[in-house]
Amino acid sequence: MDDQPTKPLADDSAFLDSLGDLDQGLDDGAPKRRSAPRATVRQLTPKVSSATPRTSAPTTAPPPAAPPVVPRQPGGRRALLDLFPPTPGPKQSAPPASPRAAAAPAPRPPAQRPPASRRPSLSDALTPPVAAKPTYETFYGLSEPPFGAGSDPRFLYHSNAHDRVAQDFLSAIRRHDGVVIVTGDVGMGKTMLCRAVLDQLDRRTLTSFVLDPFASIEDILKTILVDFGVISRADLTGGRLANASRTELTTALREFLASLVALQAFAVVIIDDAHNLAADVLDQIRTISEAEAESRLLQIVLVGQPRLLQVLRRTNLRAFAQRAAVRSVLDPLDDEEVIGYVLHRLAVAGTNTRVEFEDPALARLAVLSGGVPRILNLLCDRALTLGYEGSASVIDRALIDRGAEDLDIAPPESQMRRLARATMTIAVLVVLMLAGAAAAALVFHDRLEQTLRRWEAQPSAPRPPLPRQTTPFTPPPTPTPAPDQPASLRK
Repeated sequence: MDDQPTKPLADDSAFLDSLGDLDQGLDDGAPKRRSAPRATVRQLTPKVSSATPRTSAPTTAPPPAAPPVVPRQPGGRRALLDLFPPTPGPKQSAPPASPRAAAAPAPRPPAQRPPASRRPSLSDALTPPVAAKPTYETFYGLSEPPFGAGSDPRFLYHSNAHDRVAQDFLSAIRRHDGVVIVTGDVGMGKTMLCRAVLDQLDRRTLTSFVLDPFASIEDILKTILVDFGVISRADLTGGRLANASRTELTTALREFLASLVALQAFAVVIIDDAHNLAADVLDQIRTISEAEAESRLLQIVLVGQPRLLQVLRRTNLRAFAQRAAVRSVLDPLDDEEVIGYVLHRLAVAGTNTRVEFEDPALARLAVLSGGVPRILNLLCDRALTLGYEGSASVIDRALIDRGAEDLDIAPPESQMRRLARATMTIAVLVVLMLAGAAAAALVFHDRLEQTLRRWEAQPSAPRPPLPRQTTPFTPPPTPTPAPDQPASLRK
């Protein structure tokens, strides 16, 4: 039997009935409505006849009618027939030569590759895009955080102390001094100052910045050789120096320093947080520095907290500390420099700044921070965050106090206050000692009274005899000779 032509799915009554049953089953007991969707589909897709079309004069085709609106079913769900609209079949210009040829399927179009990007799903379309949370930088017209924790030299404020230490540092490098010591409290900006100084050096001064204070002497030597370009990172992982000893690394460093003579170059090694270095590591650094003291090709700069000087007072490191030609101390900012520090940071972070610090707020910053730049950064950053949350264009003292409370920052004690506190502590200790003695006297009153009675009942020791007083011997007076007596008798 010959194959029959394939009918479109829109004309297949069995397919339409199955879709209607499925749609009615999803509506939780809604009444069946098969006729309306079926009629709708039949109106959307006209049946294509396989008969030979009649030849007639060309006429203008009417515009396609808009599809009728399919009413929603109870529950707000769209009909499945509306979700799967039928597509019109291909137009046939001529009847097939035979019924078998008419039943042959049309050639499939070439497969198209899906796009590289993922196709958005329905959940993506319904989910609104998450916008980036704005920060106070945008609100205040800043291009970057003005009070960040980084060590960008652009934010270095030229206070009196910072300029003095930087000038001493540069002078020591130009003189090729062997050892330089820079100390300062926590948060004074020592690392930023060192980076600013390194930016001022010429090309003939090779530098190495060691930031790991807990490294061994082998790790420090490897870092120095990598910074100087003697070896690469690959050499440390799988090259010839992967398992190099201390002697081999020291030899490589000395060979590199010897090659600087022909170039008229100089090497500077800066070790940050040197107060955390172990004693044996400092001793090895001292050995390397003393070995290169005559050539004057290597300079060691130790940067750390004030207790670094206490570490260098040890017996084996005392000579190392005595070779330090420069010992600079980085002091805190004064009250006037605190104002300049805040304004300088804001000016570097943006050109169209829309924020202002009141004078009482700046004075409060000077008191709370004690002139330490790191504490200033924390307080100002927190105050700007609170000001942004409250849409405040002026930072007042209340915002500074709220920021200090959030960060648990209290004003540092003055010298007079520390002295008064120490005096009060001593007075309290004396009172406690007296109270303890009185309590002991009450508790042990009976025993104390018995002890006193026994002590009084004991006879007193006999007094020793008085020493005899002897009369001193007085020699008799010498007789005076007569004036007419001969000289022989006068004797």
